[in-house]
Parts: sequence; C-alpha cells; structure tokens
Amino acid sequence: CHIHLESPPPQRHAKLVEQLFINLPISAAMRQRMAQNKDVMEGELRTAAKCARLMHQADPQLQLDDAMMRHLIAGRAARDGSTLELPASRGNRCDLSFLNLKLPVPMADVITAIQRNGNAKLCLHGAPGTGKTCLAEYIADQIQRPLLRYSAADLLQTYVGESEKAIKAMFVKAREQNAVLFLDEADSFFQKREFATRSWEITQVNEMLQQMELFEGIFLCATNFANALDPAAMRRFSLMIEFLPLTATQREQLLMRELAQPDLMLSESEKQRLSRLEGLTPGDYQVATQQNWLLGASKVPAVWLSRLEKIYADKNPNIHRIGF
Repeated sequence: CHIHLESPPPQRHAKLVEQLFINLPISAAMRQRMAQNKDVMEGELRTAAKCARLMHQADPQLQLDDAMMRHLIAGRAARDGSTLELPASRGNRCDLSFLNLKLPVPMADVITAIQRNGNAKLCLHGAPGTGKTCLAEYIADQIQRPLLRYSAADLLQTYVGESEKAIKAMFVKAREQNAVLFLDEADSFFQKREFATRSWEITQVNEMLQQMELFEGIFLCATNFANALDPAAMRRFSLMIEFLPLTATQREQLLMRELAQPDLMLSESEKQRLSRLEGLTPGDYQVATQQNWLLGASKVPAVWLSRLEKIYADKNPNIHRIGF
C-alpha cells in the first residue's frame, strides 16, 4: 500500500514557521520565503529550528537568515538531490564593496542594464571563494526574480543522452519560472571540444551551446577555469566578469567589519600581518567566521589574524611562513 502525503496548506505552513522560529533573529522576509515554499517539508523546518536555537544560544547577536538558507538547501539536497528554490528576498547580505571585480563599468550599471533588458548571459570566473555565487544571488535579489541554481551534479546523468535532456529541462524550467538561471561549475559543460575523447562529451557541449543560444533570459555561469571554456561559449557571453582576491584595503575593511567594534584600531604589527596575506578571498573570511562560531566568538584582532593566517597557509602550503 502506498500513501502519498501532500505538503501542508499555505496557512498551516505559515503558522508553523511562526511557531518554530518565534523569538529568533530571522527576518520577516526569510520567514515569508520559508512559509511560501511548499517544497519545504515540516520535518526540515523543525530540524532547521533546532539548529537555529542552538546557534542563537551560542551567539545571541548572530543574524540567522544565511544559516537557515544553507541548512534548508543542504537538507533538500540530501533528501532528493534537487536544489531548493525560495522566492527572492531583499535581505541578501552580499556586499559589493568586498568583491574585487575586473569590469569595464561599475557593477551597479550592469545590474541596471540586466533589469532593463531582461536578457543577459554573464560568465563569472575566478578563484574559489571570490564571490561568484554571492553575486549571482545579489543580482537575482536586486531584480526581484527567483534564482534557479544548478551544478554538474544536478545535470550529469549515467546514461548517454540523459544529460542532454537534463540540460534542456533546466532552460525550460528557468523560462517557465522567469528565473535567473545560475549554472555553477560551468566548465563541465563548456569544455573545449577539441580535447574531447568521447562523442557524448561533444554532444553535451553542443546541447548547452544550443540551449544557451535559444534562451531569452538571464543566464549566469560560474567557473574557476575560464581558460578551459570552448571558444564558441566565450562568444555567447554578453560579459566576462573576473573575480580577483581581496585587495589590501578590502582585507582590512572586511576584518574590521567582522570585529564589529567601531572604535577599534589595528596596530601596525597587525596591519603588517594582514598585508602578508595576499590572495585572501571573502570565502576565507567566511571560513574564519564559522571557526569563530564553532570555537568561541572572539572580537580580538590577534585571534582573527591567527585564523586567517592558518587558512592562508593551508591554501598556500609551498609558501614559506615567515613571521606567522
């Protein structure tokens, strides 16, 4: 006997969210996003609420929107391998001042053009942690459209021909939902065909190029390996946006933001320690923030610098660690 259980009605869903997350620092916009999405199961909400309360006990000042989003996305992926889609919110925390972008015009002008035209194909490329996903979320948030996110794991199938079907379905879904389509690990599908060793590798690239050509919407791709992309794909992008590591000024400003002490000044020795860490990214600071939560919140610059130095050393094992 098979019994199909439907998700609770919207009114019940909204009431459940309010009950579970009462007195927690979660914005009204995020509560609404959880309440409105019928694909979020009651059990997932209850687990997320338990996690939120534990985090709140550890740090009562922590804003939990981003943590709840990551928790629900991870839970959905573990449940059925799909990507959770929540309606866009005005609460996105991406700060453009901490993205080091190589662009001919300000990013704000690019977003204005995207909103005006409703049709753009952008390639976001750079090292891991430089903010590619952050910018995709920010763009969707600014133009008030849902973000539909895919990666290689969502599209690559076992049997020949199935990946091509999944690629086509991805574009169809984005068109139906009027969503910003974001493809991570784009180099998996735009690899140079001259280096392909199997016929299906070529057909996958051909299918992606064809669907990209036909798609009249907003399509964002992210890759760590722009030099591996097929020239035909490069020609189809309206704009290539390169993401660089944080500048020295950005590194210092981001540290001061994380310390959250307006009157605090870094000493000259602390500034010198930070200046040595060429190549740090916003993602590295996020790792340090997670360590701060796990190991104990600290507003001491020396503690933060030690954590950043360790992250930097792990990323660059061949660099001689002078002065660390």
